[in-house]
Amino acid sequence: MSRIPESDVKILWRQTPGKGVEDVAVIPKRQPETPYQGRQLHASSGAVFDGWCDGTDDSLTAAGVFGYMCGKGFEDGVLKKALTEFAKIEEASWARQMLAGLTFCAKWRPDGEESA
Repeated sequence: MSRIPESDVKILWRQTPGKGVEDVAVIPKRQPETPYQGRQLHASSGAVFDGWCDGTDDSLTAAGVFGYMCGKGFEDGVLKKALTEFAKIEEASWARQMLAGLTFCAKWRPDGEESA
């Protein structure tokens, strides 16, 4: 899988008022958003902003945007989807590591517990 450089990434998501993040997509900056309109992904961040990943503002990074989303919360099942999308970013090894941890957690059962 080829990864997208953080400096060239666009982050799209949907969050309606009073709810957590409901859907996320990470795409190259130059890719049209048209295919995502049906999913109603209306918020965007990333290389569309001046100062993105220039080292002057930690909130203008993929990790900063993910942190913002964490602060808003995720609807059921969306955290793993968000990490999967952020894992597409070349520099986001943190997302790939968190995704690996979630996957391990889902498989792990303490001694004596049977999986469902």
